[in-house]
Amino acid sequence: MNRKIQKLRREIAEIEDAFYGATDGDPENVYFFLKLKRDHALRGIILELHLSLEDLIAHAIRNKLLAGFSVRTPRTHSMHELLEGERSIGFKNKLELARSIGLLSPTEYRSLSKLNAIRNRCSHNWGLNQFIRRKIRPAKKKRPLLEYEGRNLYKVDVYRDFIAHYGPLYARLWMKFNR
Repeated sequence: MNRKIQKLRREIAEIEDAFYGATDGDPENVYFFLKLKRDHALRGIILELHLSLEDLIAHAIRNKLLAGFSVRTPRTHSMHELLEGERSIGFKNKLELARSIGLLSPTEYRSLSKLNAIRNRCSHNWGLNQFIRRKIRPAKKKRPLLEYEGRNLYKVDVYRDFIAHYGPLYARLWMKFNR
């Protein structure tokens, strides 16, 4: 097992070096690629968390609505089309549906809605360490693009709080939906 672990670590290092490795030694290039790697790590974790929760919720909806029905029916095919794949309903609609059939508490719904907003900002902005101003009001302070509980999610301490909230939320929902 140790050899497999070492091999995997080497492969990950090679992948990272091929993409992020600034070979010319210029400190500005190294800094740029390290910032890029940081953004990719943060974005990747947020997207992975969102995707895994979306998948969990879709399965819970399908299980609740199709309880007792055969797997190979037009009804199950339609439910699959509705919840998964290219033309499925979006995460927000899945949350609404899950809430309406009693799968999510109000607190879970609010947390997942916040996660969806953060995920959307990650997906639609290249640079994550940005500040934005809603409407043009120069006197009003700009807010971080990735805001969590009123704080900048780009900061490591805020990110830790974010993971401390959403990791256990995922585990609770997994246990709740997989009884």
